[in-house]
Amino acid sequence: MNITPYRGDYDISKPLSPERKFTIGYSGSGQLNNNITFTDNSRIEARNMAWRQELEFRVDLKDIVNFEVETSYSQNLTKYSNDTFTDRQSNRFECGIEGRNYFFKDLTLGYDFTKQINSGFDNGAVRNPTLLRLSMEYKFMKNNMAAIRVEGFDLFDQNSGISRDVFDNVIVDKQVNRLGRYFMLSLIYRVRKFGS
Repeated sequence: MNITPYRGDYDISKPLSPERKFTIGYSGSGQLNNNITFTDNSRIEARNMAWRQELEFRVDLKDIVNFEVETSYSQNLTKYSNDTFTDRQSNRFECGIEGRNYFFKDLTLGYDFTKQINSGFDNGAVRNPTLLRLSMEYKFMKNNMAAIRVEGFDLFDQNSGISRDVFDNVIVDKQVNRLGRYFMLSLIYRVRKFGS
């Protein structure tokens, strides 16, 4: 039985310049659950609290660069009312940078780099993946109607995810292997139609 959970989120963003060239943001979320089960005529409560905090800094310089640096920390804590079960805590620290640089008005370099550090999970094979995606796009034809883009995804081939689900008297840690390293070549043509 799961007693109605409590959830909350917030997001604060503040420009550091009048033209919004630099912005700082702070966000977070929290959740509280109370799971109750009866085993051998004993009542067991599993109180689960999960929270996350994130700090980000964004730069927007027109026709030069748009990028965002962010770091976050999250924690998942479960406490039991019965000494038969051991309290559990898992942690995740994540930092990264994502953005685009513009060259000669026709060439765009995109990047997305993330590093995760996980601890407290049961699975001994838990990874701390480093993820990198790179892309390059070249625009051509009149009014940049067409573009050719080359992208490389998960260049270190480490893409995997881990999550924790808390039930009455069971905690399940799941690790998922996602689509690994691959490359994509795209030809983009933008159709624009204007009224007379």
